[in-house]
Amino acid sequence: MRQVASWIGIKISKESLAKGIGKAVPLIGAPINAGMTYYTFKPMANRLKKHLRSQALTNIGQLGLKLC
Repeated sequence: MRQVASWIGIKISKESLAKGIGKAVPLIGAPINAGMTYYTFKPMANRLKKHLRSQALTNIGQLGLKLC
């Protein structure tokens, strides 16, 4: 990055480089973490949904109740 900037004529110090990288890390990390969370929680959420639907107390049709 320094070499490319020097060709353009911009001087980059270590501090400014560190600040730029420090601001880029959360922008890159957020989508990665969101994707990991989605793909790890999705299978367990489906299992929980299936389990709750199989419970007798949650199945209103079996109890003979009607929702408005």
